[in-house]
Amino acid sequence: IPAETVFARAKVQTQTGAAAAEPFAGARLQGYQIHMGRTETAGGHPFCTLEDGKPEGYADGQVFGTYLHGLFDTGELTEALAAWLLRRKGQEAETVRPEAQRDYLERQLDQLADVVRQSLNIDRIYNIMEEYCGSRPGTGAEPDRESIVTEPNRESTVTEPDRGSIVTEPDRENTGSGECSGAENGTAPGSPAEAVQNPAEIERRSMSIITQELARRGISLPEDAAPVIRRVIHTTADFDYTDTLFFSPDAVRRGVEALMAGTMVVTDTHMALSGVSRPGLTKLGAGACCYMSDPEVAEAARARGITRAAVSVERAAAEHSGCIFAAGNAPTALLALIRQMEAGFRPALVIAVPVGFVNVVEAKEAVVRACTERDIPVIAAMGRKGGSTVAAAILNALIYLAADMQDPDRRR
Repeated sequence: IPAETVFARAKVQTQTGAAAAEPFAGARLQGYQIHMGRTETAGGHPFCTLEDGKPEGYADGQVFGTYLHGLFDTGELTEALAAWLLRRKGQEAETVRPEAQRDYLERQLDQLADVVRQSLNIDRIYNIMEEYCGSRPGTGAEPDRESIVTEPNRESTVTEPDRGSIVTEPDRENTGSGECSGAENGTAPGSPAEAVQNPAEIERRSMSIITQELARRGISLPEDAAPVIRRVIHTTADFDYTDTLFFSPDAVRRGVEALMAGTMVVTDTHMALSGVSRPGLTKLGAGACCYMSDPEVAEAARARGITRAAVSVERAAAEHSGCIFAAGNAPTALLALIRQMEAGFRPALVIAVPVGFVNVVEAKEAVVRACTERDIPVIAAMGRKGGSTVAAAILNALIYLAADMQDPDRRR
């Protein structure tokens, strides 16, 4: 590439969209730039045009260069590149539909999770975690590690673990509240002899610290939304959610009533699903599911060239008409949800908390508008922040309200 690069003091670090130029014209790109070089090229033409209108990169014949990373995540450039290569060889390109890299990665992670679950005695692992962080702290006993691995020639009888009692569940996460009062008796603060290890006590202390911090900041939470906001702060240690969490009128009340009626919960990720309190759902006679690893969903997404998150929403609308839908990862799920609502789908509650930079803010704003227009209750984390743990935290806050389990001792 005929180019001259000058290194500058300031590093370019930005997320951006772009439109590819010939021979990939029509492919929409999403990616990021991170570089200190400023490059000028001679000859050829720009590889793409950034969303701010600036030309970027270099293209000439079979040579392409760009500062844009993550080009293949959406799949559009992959499809355009494969079609271009096929046309150069005189072959038909109309049937080419490569899988987006992010969808491929997510599918591979799901397969890895399935293998791990089939190979390990998950119940035993969770019991060990509970023993060492909950009911039997400080005994020094070694766990029976030989029983962790399932014998390959023995059929696994592992059932779904009671994740409501797992210390790593978002609603029991230690957010730094395990401080101790050892200074009074000469023990160094934070020493193992004084550290709090009971999960229920950790949660109570965490909530007390959160309450004190809110008061120190002069923040007064709305009474109906307070349990949800505190639960999200407890999970993330991020007080920004006092400003960014949006609640439509009566969203908490209507969500609690739906759970008390045994309404199904559908999540857009298995991570969010795994964080939901199983004891709480059981007490309410409700259930929860995620379609992301369903083979039919994956096949439909590949055939149609769309994300599995979008197909999962269609499946949820078809099989659970009045479900609670929680999205903590994919903005495409929210866009698909809007299309389903336009077609008549009415969720009992929408939890819209994806995290990220690309289409996230716009998708949240759009779903809030769509829900408001249809009087569908919605709880959303406006802005870029969110995630599957936030989705699980909101769900757990509502479940605990509905099942009278706000006191952590009631969840045993």
